[in-house]
Amino acid sequence: MLAVLEYYLLIFVVFLQCLFIKKIGKWPLLILIALELWFLSAFRRWDIGNDTSIYVSAFVYMYTPFSEVFGQGRMEQGYRILNQFIGLFSHNPQTILIVTSAIIISSRFFTIARYSAYAGFTVILFVIMQFGTTLNLIRQEMAFSIVLFALPFIIKRQLIPYLIFCLLAMQVHLTAITAIMIYFFYNLPWKKKYVLSIVFGGILGLVLLSPLLNTFASITGRYGGYLGSNYAFGEEIKLGSIMAVCVSFVILMFEGITYKIYKQKMDSQLTYLPANFLLFMTLMTFIAYLMSLRAVGLSRVAFYFNFFTIFSLPVFIRVYPRKICPFITLAIVGGFIAQASIIFIFRPSWNHWLPYYFCF
Repeated sequence: MLAVLEYYLLIFVVFLQCLFIKKIGKWPLLILIALELWFLSAFRRWDIGNDTSIYVSAFVYMYTPFSEVFGQGRMEQGYRILNQFIGLFSHNPQTILIVTSAIIISSRFFTIARYSAYAGFTVILFVIMQFGTTLNLIRQEMAFSIVLFALPFIIKRQLIPYLIFCLLAMQVHLTAITAIMIYFFYNLPWKKKYVLSIVFGGILGLVLLSPLLNTFASITGRYGGYLGSNYAFGEEIKLGSIMAVCVSFVILMFEGITYKIYKQKMDSQLTYLPANFLLFMTLMTFIAYLMSLRAVGLSRVAFYFNFFTIFSLPVFIRVYPRKICPFITLAIVGGFIAQASIIFIFRPSWNHWLPYYFCF
């Protein structure tokens, strides 16, 4: 119950601050909230966040080959170099959390400040849906941060620089190869032939999943250890994947129906992240979660698309008449909070960050 109360308190504090976004200004307010969340992330205890203790240990043993420390050499060379670079300035294990938290939080808030049409709403959704995730999976969070800093190259249609950033991100976490697809969805119109092609590709991938994963592991020489574990094909975490599929499907239906009703109005909006792009990100999130029903680890692929949900929902909600908007907002936000609360209460083993404790 303490985890739920702390979760509500964090949302309430951020919500109160967002009420003053017009008075304080977007950039100053976002910088303030980003610093607050960075402080929580940077100075957390080592058991706060999934695998945090492992990454702290990796920093301590940075000059020992990771294959000797952890087995199977799952940590990419780029992440090891980052550890060694930070180690030039400090050997305090907390330093790795301070630095990685700064990169992760700054990438999220810079992206929100620059590209969100409704920054305050987006920040609230980030705290409700994604902040807890930033305390987990440090390598993947770092890799995605590099991808987010390359977002201007997607918008400006500069493929080569974007690919360079993706290759750099892959040196931190190999799943960043998935982010290359994001580039090609940006200008793609939301048409039936494209949607059906993507859905068909998802179904085909689902059918051929096992040989595809084995081929990927044999080519890259990584993640093979996952394939024989519950993390890849086990039943233990399947309920989480089912829940993610249901939630992403509801969001996809809401956005798809909304776009069909208000297509002309939404297409005429001048935004950096157009409605058709955001819809494709939601569709890819759903497909990735659907595939995770067979291999739970593929939920990490959804990670690269799911981030854009905090941008899409405000856009698709605000297109409705003002009298309806508050009710839709309350239903959607309330649904996410209720989902998290249920997990905190009935599946506490899924929660790796609350109750929260500082390192000091």
